[in-house]
Amino acid sequence: MTQLTHDQNPFKPKSFSISLLTDGVRSPANIGGLFRLMDAFGIKDIFLVNSQVDLNSSRLKRTARGTERNLNIKQFDSAADALQDIQSIIPQAKLVALEITSESEVLDSFELDHNGEYVLVLGGEVHGVSEQVLAQCDKVVHIPMYGNNSSMNVTQSAAVALHVLTQKLL
Repeated sequence: MTQLTHDQNPFKPKSFSISLLTDGVRSPANIGGLFRLMDAFGIKDIFLVNSQVDLNSSRLKRTARGTERNLNIKQFDSAADALQDIQSIIPQAKLVALEITSESEVLDSFELDHNGEYVLVLGGEVHGVSEQVLAQCDKVVHIPMYGNNSSMNVTQSAAVALHVLTQKLL
């Protein structure tokens, strides 16, 4: 068995009609990790809300490994401004928050329309998705977990969610 290089891998480029919106994600490492995941899953657009992260941060760039150069990155000071921008460029988009709430459904059971447009909403490191943004979402989904902790790192949860969602869209 031989480990393959980036140029030897058997993966064919594919894009999906999913964008990301981060609500208060502030860690350069987490933002860089999200950029790298976006590249891995064929996602091009990200809307950073209240992140206050320096996109030229060496920590972000080390984690992103150059993937940020191929993404459409928009930064907003308020969720209202980001949601208005999303509405203007992707008017049919369904906002899907990744958060555990009293009404969230299991991610695996979420049905996607293969012709639909989706914005996966990810919450910040401390408080998750804000009530203001949750109120604007069409659906709230969660990842079932079986340990004592009720949350995981935003980049880890995004990886799980993007894997499940892109597999449903294949």
